[in-house]
Amino acid sequence: MEQAEGFPDRLTITNPESGKALQGVLLSRLARFEAEPQSNRGGQGDSGWVPLTVEQWKSVLLEAGLPQQWTWLRDATQRVVSCRDRTSKSVGRRLPGWADEMCELWASMHATLGEMTRFLPPDDQVGELALAEQLVDRARRFGAAVLGCAINQWDAGLWETARLHRIVADETSTALLNASCSSVTSTRGLVYERWMGLSTAELAEGDGFTFTARLTAAWSSDQEELDQRLRRQSAHLINSSTTLTPSLRRHLVHLGTNAFPLEAHRVAIETRDLVVEALKSDEAGCLRVLQSYWEAEPEFRMAFAGVSKAYEEISASQDDEYRLDSVTNVYRYAMEGDVRRTARVTLALMNLLPPTAVASRPAAVAPDRYLTLGPLLDLLRRHPQQPICVALASSIKTAWRNPIGHCEVSWDAERGTALLAGEPVDWEDLLTAAEWSQSVCRAFDHGVEVALAVATLNDPFTRGAIPESTRNLLICDAVGSTGVRLLKLRRAPGKLTLTVRNITSRNILDLLGAVAAAAPHAPEVARWEIREEGGTLPLLVDRAWVEAVLGQVGEAGKMLLPDDVLPLMMNVLLNAEIAPALAACSVIEVGAVQVLVSRDSVHVSSSCY
Repeated sequence: MEQAEGFPDRLTITNPESGKALQGVLLSRLARFEAEPQSNRGGQGDSGWVPLTVEQWKSVLLEAGLPQQWTWLRDATQRVVSCRDRTSKSVGRRLPGWADEMCELWASMHATLGEMTRFLPPDDQVGELALAEQLVDRARRFGAAVLGCAINQWDAGLWETARLHRIVADETSTALLNASCSSVTSTRGLVYERWMGLSTAELAEGDGFTFTARLTAAWSSDQEELDQRLRRQSAHLINSSTTLTPSLRRHLVHLGTNAFPLEAHRVAIETRDLVVEALKSDEAGCLRVLQSYWEAEPEFRMAFAGVSKAYEEISASQDDEYRLDSVTNVYRYAMEGDVRRTARVTLALMNLLPPTAVASRPAAVAPDRYLTLGPLLDLLRRHPQQPICVALASSIKTAWRNPIGHCEVSWDAERGTALLAGEPVDWEDLLTAAEWSQSVCRAFDHGVEVALAVATLNDPFTRGAIPESTRNLLICDAVGSTGVRLLKLRRAPGKLTLTVRNITSRNILDLLGAVAAAAPHAPEVARWEIREEGGTLPLLVDRAWVEAVLGQVGEAGKMLLPDDVLPLMMNVLLNAEIAPALAACSVIEVGAVQVLVSRDSVHVSSSCY
């Protein structure tokens, strides 16, 4: 095997006295390498507890970057080894920093492995986790052997031990790098199956704003089992006493399906801790910051719609030049929307910005200072000890953001590449950077929700007005709780439209029950519309009829679906201009069918005993 640069098979010592100068400096550092590393599994046993798809696991390997970290450790070790040829004075001046760098790099590798081991790769990828564990272990043994060699007057036997550990670590690093870069068959369509055993096809059908309705509908089929599974897989985020609200479930499910799991879970944990600490030190101030953050939801909603449209255009186009405009739109939305908003609230929670700076238009606090990415980036870079600041700062690439913001984008047909201010950039790299940034910002949102749940502040809006976006989520949760899978929700003055896959005689009462369940969250809605996807004739339900039905149930009562909503069937038929007598006969007929179905169900159940 070829000798590695800086690591000869045999050491030549030109300054024998250098070993004595090393002893006092390196003994304490050697102890850090020789100590058996503590487990980072958080009491979860010997295997991970966060299941990942193949694509997610490959992302974890790339994000972890253990082969790169091993290279840095080797370089740092090489600088320590070079001390054998230096004078004692030179050694004493430089060695402590180099030795500390070795310790810090190995500690970083160990911490990264600890984060990796919370994940459960697919069965055929488990060997790659074993490679990561072997690399970190060999790095520790290599560092300990090199420091021991130096302390013991550059002992030849210890040097040979270090050499063998380095060879194995190099081979393991290469194998791990090859594994992380290997191509895989896309499993994006199975991400919810892997995370929660739910159908990705059903949950993905419809727009993102009504996802919570479909998730709640799926959850209602087996809430106890799904709650237990979610708690088990989120043990590093919540404790056993944390209440699983519909909102917290939604955030944890989204986190589990993030395309960049390692960074997403890291940011969610750090955000949780940041918000919990802010609540402890100044609850009112922390909630003011978060309230301002949430008040920008209408703008976030519009940006989300823009991003969704851009992704649709990217998928539909077969021409990279035409894709470029949509790609730059996604990147612009990510930087100027997600990253800018998240950076402002992060810095405000750290008391580095006033709470008013989080608002969409903080006119009272020098808006130029707080509304642009440049000053925010400067503040983020001043706090490298905060992982959230590091993640947000690394997502802002001014060499890309500025040309896109100033429309200095073109296409080089000869080279087949995008040009930003004349510099070539692969459009796929732009898109990946935007997706990574959005994942970090969504993870921040998840961390905030977890913090509020852990601190038993699941409903901070009791302290202020509920924004429309939150009311829409409550409506979606209510619709989903009836088992209805909602595809779209649209508002207009005095009207709210729910779109579903189909409307049939079998599900019409369930749909009307969904309206009755959601109505208390939308008292301003005078008329509800239920539309079939692609259909033209909606079911129309008036608020007065809904209120009458709810009044009959009573505040203390519990609605029995679908029986209690039969009057709404009459309302729908009258709005469809059906003659009252014929409408009444139809409602009676539907009611009779319900009675017969209920009787048959009871008969079948009793006959099973």
